[in-house]
Amino acid sequence: MNAIDLFPYIKIGNDGDIIDFNNEGEQILNKLSLSGVKEVGNFLLDKIKDNKKLIAIQNSYYTYKVHSTDDVYSLFFLPLDYLDVSAFFDMGLLQHELKNPLTIIDGTIQLMMKKSNDDFTLRCAEVIKRECSRLYEFVQNLRIFFDLKVDLSKNNINELVKKLIDSMSMLFADIIFRVEIDPSVSEFFFDYQKMYVALQNIVKNCCEAQKKGEIFLLIHIDPTIKFQDSEKNKLYPMIKISIIDIAGGMDKQMLDNIFKPFFTTKNKGMGLGLSIAKEIVTAHKGKIEVSSEVGKGTVFNIYLPYIN
Repeated sequence: MNAIDLFPYIKIGNDGDIIDFNNEGEQILNKLSLSGVKEVGNFLLDKIKDNKKLIAIQNSYYTYKVHSTDDVYSLFFLPLDYLDVSAFFDMGLLQHELKNPLTIIDGTIQLMMKKSNDDFTLRCAEVIKRECSRLYEFVQNLRIFFDLKVDLSKNNINELVKKLIDSMSMLFADIIFRVEIDPSVSEFFFDYQKMYVALQNIVKNCCEAQKKGEIFLLIHIDPTIKFQDSEKNKLYPMIKISIIDIAGGMDKQMLDNIFKPFFTTKNKGMGLGLSIAKEIVTAHKGKIEVSSEVGKGTVFNIYLPYIN
């Protein structure tokens, strides 16, 4: 099977004539005609000429890649639902270009705060500094969100959790952390850095929800659920990581939206933390579940293939 069979495909001559298309490409041509586009070929050529990679067609959005030979343009369309952002944007370069001015702004503001004695100026500078920090955190999360390739190696979950709790205890001095890890859990394959980020985001969310109280982390091998490795035709057990807070809780609306990017009920943060956590767990071929009840608390259950 070649690329023409996998994607909507349209071939256009340099004069705007439609030369060839597959079944999915024909559907796009029909949609464009029904949308009022009279000269579809020239319409698409104009998109290529203007380097406009986004095409809206009857409430659907497409991007495309184009190959040209001998005055013939071959367009391969990709529905936006399946868009691989890394194919069109260098996320590392984008992050670099955003971080540079933020660093300069932050440094300038700190210098201003040291030199100024005016209360109004200091208050304004503090606001700018705080918002710079929010944007910096967003830029950091943006890279993670679009770069979720996991680097699997054999790691120790006990060591990861210890470092995480040491860090969280410094940030949330009024929270008591209780950790129980089944001693039979040995090293297994996961991406240490990304899994640290995922667990940190969930634990941080629980800490911010209750401010003061207890949070439990329970880790054991769950014998009731298996991971099927289709390549090796083998079943593996799953590690279950439960993160439990016994205060606050969420209503149904919050529960339904909690993993959606940019959804937040807090004054601080961009609402990406739990979305990133879910994407990281999914990239590990795992899953994450959450249950909550207002006034009783919240339970996050994370399941990861236990491959060692």
